[in-house]
Amino acid sequence: GTLRLTDYWQALGAAGQAEYGRLIDAELGRLPATPSEQNRWGEVLGIRSRAQAYARCAGDFDLLQRVLRWDLSEPHDHLTVLASLREFGREREALAWAEQAVKRFPRDGRLRAAFAECLHAAGLDEEALDQCWQRFRLVPVPASWDDLKRAAGEQWPQWRARALDTVQAGEGQAATLRVELLQHDGDLAGAAVLA
Repeated sequence: GTLRLTDYWQALGAAGQAEYGRLIDAELGRLPATPSEQNRWGEVLGIRSRAQAYARCAGDFDLLQRVLRWDLSEPHDHLTVLASLREFGREREALAWAEQAVKRFPRDGRLRAAFAECLHAAGLDEEALDQCWQRFRLVPVPASWDDLKRAAGEQWPQWRARALDTVQAGEGQAATLRVELLQHDGDLAGAAVLA
């Protein structure tokens, strides 16, 4: 765990790689059956980190999934699994995983953005646009504005007006966020008028 495994993986050779794999298996045997607040950190984090590095170097998809899915208590954990599915070219599984994760954590904007990416990759552009809209409503910041704009394409003028109306309804009399979004969009005249 002191050096990056990728830096010396080839130098280990087949025998060294196999021995490293045996050491990882022994460490994984010490993992508790299920995660809890008490056993999620410390030594367990190191074991999981080393096992992930080994699984990637060895190209062991099943081991990587086992290690990553050991703890799925937070949205970030689901994003990590999703990234690994896409890393290994498992787009169909990634789409199903992202949909399941959004159902479990419907208010997480990062998961919605990842789900939108998977939908777009599958050619489901209308569904991707809907997820971008849901994300923008949850987190109306420039990054989600950009994703919505990209997904809307030629329909952007209508979606832009809808987005600004939604932000206005949430702001009440304040216009700070709308001004920021207009500035971000390059509409300095509109931002100045609103300000």
